[in-house]
Amino acid sequence: MCMKAVVFTFKSHLAKLSGGWDEKGFSSISSAFPPISFSCPGGAAAAFGLDLSRGLSFYPSGNGGSGSLLITGFEGLLNDAGSPCDGAAGCKAYYGEISIPEPKPEADWENLPVATFLRSMTAFDGGLIQSLNTAYIFVSGIQYIPRQGSQAGDKIYGSLEAWYPEGHFGDDSFPTIWFSSPDGSGARGLFSVGPQTAPYHGRKMGDYLFAVPQRYADRYLGGRTLLTGRDRGTPAGDHPENTTQGGSQGPTLFAFHPWQTDNPVANASLDAIPLLYYRVKYPGCAGPDIGVRAEPVDCDYSGFSMCDAWSGGGFVEAGAKNAVLILGRKGSTNCYYCGDPVDDSECSETPLPGECDRFCDESRGYHCGSYERQVIFYDTDELGQAAQGAREPWTVLPYTIWRPPSFYLKGDAREASVGTRAAWRWTIQAGGSS
Repeated sequence: MCMKAVVFTFKSHLAKLSGGWDEKGFSSISSAFPPISFSCPGGAAAAFGLDLSRGLSFYPSGNGGSGSLLITGFEGLLNDAGSPCDGAAGCKAYYGEISIPEPKPEADWENLPVATFLRSMTAFDGGLIQSLNTAYIFVSGIQYIPRQGSQAGDKIYGSLEAWYPEGHFGDDSFPTIWFSSPDGSGARGLFSVGPQTAPYHGRKMGDYLFAVPQRYADRYLGGRTLLTGRDRGTPAGDHPENTTQGGSQGPTLFAFHPWQTDNPVANASLDAIPLLYYRVKYPGCAGPDIGVRAEPVDCDYSGFSMCDAWSGGGFVEAGAKNAVLILGRKGSTNCYYCGDPVDDSECSETPLPGECDRFCDESRGYHCGSYERQVIFYDTDELGQAAQGAREPWTVLPYTIWRPPSFYLKGDAREASVGTRAAWRWTIQAGGSS
């Protein structure tokens, strides 16, 4: 049994009719999947953990101008030998550059074309992430940005996710963004997205990172071309039951300007605006066992689960049509393993016998099965209206949902980022087994 990473390639099929979006246009995606695969990782791929990669970006200048993909390595930090390390000196974030083989549909993943390394795995955070002094940091997003302003060259932006930003680390906001030159030199950061006030918070940032076209940025976002977001449904600090402090009970999108200089002030805040986030209603939306015994649930994002994991995003176009896609794994319950519910104040409602048993194990916390893959589609005009203050960000909801099949990888496989070029999109399926 081998761990894999598979890159799926598909074309957009967007068609907007007078009565709204034609969902049939999206259903054809599932049958139009010519995927690209890595074989069982060996050499540099094995050492740097591509089977647990999270980030992906199209690099138009790569491979002699024909284009390539930038892909993050192991989801955590690594030492120079490519071994996982967490918080020790020398821990860094890595990325590599790979070719884009001619895609072809294939029933057996072992017959798929194999990408090759064009740039070996390269540290690109300059050791900045370890300065956070917290465990379980994930290297989540990557995005190529061409030279801006007075900069000497192109930049590679990265984003991080703090796995458990609660208590001593996480009640206060924290930075999630950095950049470097393509060779990994000149790393600068870490930067916070927006000021240290609600609705901005590190719990809402860093799980995905992507660029939008300049024309869209100019129309709606004040020229801001980079977007990041995350989904973590917990509030921060002292808060009312309905709050925008801390996380978001649903996916988020915040836009910010890339830096125009090679040497911005360290630890500065990026000039950002919100497009999308959902209020935290705790416990009314997703408290322990909310919804069991048919208890009423009050969420901005219908069906929100504390285990939802939105791990990738991208701006897609087909002709004059466009959409923002966010993808990940969606839970369906908020069952909470409490040990003895009689003596545990966190469990406000006791599930009916058997109601949550099939989803819970001996790990304390939320177990939100059953789960399914989802790609959710947002209207770019509605997001733009929220960015300009014409509507509240939590009133923007997906207009359609695509529930893709399991593809090639089984077990604990997941989909990560969306990379884009013209009508082509790429998404990683990583961490599964064959």
